[in-house]
Parts: sequence; C-alpha cells; structure tokens
Amino acid sequence: MGSVAIGMAVFLAGVAVAWQSSSDPSVVRTEPGPVIEVAAPLDIVEPGLYTPVTEPPAAVPEVVDPSTTAAPAPTEPPATKPATTAKKKAVVAAKSRATSSATAPFTGMGTWVDVFDWSPSYAKGQPVKLGPGAVDAMADNGVQVLYIQTTRADYTGGGDIVDPLVLRQWLARADARGLQVVAWYLPTLTDVGADIRRLKSTATLGSVDGIGIDIESKAVVDHDERSRRLVELSRLARAALAGVPLSAITLPNVVTDVINLNYWPRFPWAAIRPFYDVWQPMSYWTNRKSDSPYRNAELYTRENIERMRTSLGDPNAVVHPIGGIGDRTTPGDIQGFVRAMRQTRSIGGSLYDWSTQSTTSYAPMRAARS
Repeated sequence: MGSVAIGMAVFLAGVAVAWQSSSDPSVVRTEPGPVIEVAAPLDIVEPGLYTPVTEPPAAVPEVVDPSTTAAPAPTEPPATKPATTAKKKAVVAAKSRATSSATAPFTGMGTWVDVFDWSPSYAKGQPVKLGPGAVDAMADNGVQVLYIQTTRADYTGGGDIVDPLVLRQWLARADARGLQVVAWYLPTLTDVGADIRRLKSTATLGSVDGIGIDIESKAVVDHDERSRRLVELSRLARAALAGVPLSAITLPNVVTDVINLNYWPRFPWAAIRPFYDVWQPMSYWTNRKSDSPYRNAELYTRENIERMRTSLGDPNAVVHPIGGIGDRTTPGDIQGFVRAMRQTRSIGGSLYDWSTQSTTSYAPMRAARS
C-alpha cells in the first residue's frame, strides 16, 4: 500500500528534494521528481508513501528524532480470540454495504503508520514515537482501517519482518479494537524475488486483512525496465498471495500526467490492472503551493481519481484515496476531500499519517466512515 517526511518530514540523511512542473506554473521547476530522494544504498523514498513536502523544497523542516512514548517491551501479545469476533463483525458490516471480501479491508476511515513511528529498529536509539496503545486513540476517534508498514528493503535486523514481537502487539491491539489491518510495503524492484519474499512473509502475520503495495520507488532508473519489473512483481504477488486483498498505492496522476511527465513515463496501468483489488492514489494536496489550483483538496482528489480511472480504462475502479499531510491539513480541506470521495464513489479515505494528524481532523474525517 514508496516514500522521510511524515508531516515533520522524517527522512534519512542525504535528502535531496526534487520537483518538476510541466503545466502547473505554481510548482517549482527543479529536477527530477516529485518525491524526496534518499541518498541510500537502495535509493528508495522515505517513508514509503509519496513523501510529503511543502513547496518550495526549501520549506522542508529538519528531521526530528522520535522522543516521546517509550518503546513497548518485546513480549508476545495476549490471546485475541474475542477480538477476532469484533473484526469479523466489522467485515460483515462492510460487505453488507455492497463491498466484496477483496475490498472490505480498505473500506471506511483509515489512518497510516510507518516504521519510523513504531519500530525501535528505526528509532535511532531514541524512544519510539508511537506504541501499540495508539490504536485505542485511533479506534476511539473513528478509525476503521489501520495501514501499518511491516517491512522494508533496508531492514538489517534479521528476517523479513521489522521488529516482529513489537509489531504483533500492534496487530493484537488492532484486532482487539475491531480495526481492519492493511500491511504495506514499498518494493524497490531492484530484486523482485526479495520483494516477493517480504510480501509473502507479511501475509503470514496474523490479523493482517489486506496488503498494500506502495508503487513509487525510482531505484531502477530506466523507466521501461522499472515498468517491466513492476508488472512482474504485481503478477507474482497476485499468484503468491491468492485470496489476499491487494491494493496498489500509487503516485497521483496529476503529478505524473501534468506536473512531472519525466517521473515515470509510460506507467503500465493496463498491464497491472488485473492484479489489484483497490487503488489508493496519494493525493497530498498539501504538496501543492498555496496559489496552485491543485492546493484545493476537493479538486486535487477528484482529478487524481478521474485521471487514474481513465488510465486504467476502468471507470468503476475501486478507490480509497489518501490525503494529507496531517498537520498541514485544515478541517475545510477534509470537508473537500470527503466531497471528492463521494463524487467519485470511493469506498473510504485516509490521511497520512496518524503521528501528524491534528485532533481537529478527527471529527470531519468521520464522514469517511463506512
């Protein structure tokens, strides 16, 4: 369901911001792309979701190490049998609203968490920003779907799942509160076999209801080769994860079709269409300058969805858009976001991400509940 700026723009050292505009005069014209590029061995984007920045690039704040909630002790979670019943009820309710079992995990009001929020391995020796108890606040404020990053291509802690004992505590708490859980991963496509292995490991985690594949890495420089590998990964993932609901977390089409045509030319929409159940465009209107028409949350969200459906050749493609960024978003933005969701018949919506989301957004986001 990639991409560090998470509201406060958490990202690795060596960040170089790059943007280009072809037809939107409000966007700063610098090369080469609309995401934060990380000078790391894998050359991936942080934290995995079309990294949020404020235009112009100079406005991006410095990284702040997490320093609040202490990391939970790495112990196995309690049994969650009663919670499973709650989750099943939520799934049944979603299905009763004309959603299929393949789209139910993505239905309603969601929120996002990445490894830089919850994982001790990525906290750089500092306390983690969020512990499993954050799930209670999410549920109390209406969240129905937790999107949580479970693995990364650069994880060196052993195994394919990041800090599995801590992660299981998150999953158990989400299960106990009846939230759907969508695990997400940003494949670099530099080693498709390794990407598939990580996705398969994620699917074996208990309480994971769906998987999101975050499609944005430019680690493979050649556009056509990158597309070929994306199609291969999508095909292999669908075959290996038969029965697992899959979403494609995609770059916003306004960026790739209007603002920066060089980011991923000839993106293989038609070729990957058969392999995904839900489409999740990263429609971060907060990435646009204040004088850009695309800073309008309603317009930006609706146009991204309409362009994506046209590219897919499917006017009925199932969509759950992602808006944001949390602390740069106003209640008015969210109201426009929700209107666009309704206009495009989206099955839900979410803001990126929970750690940056303001309490003033909770009430208007409830309109995204199923």
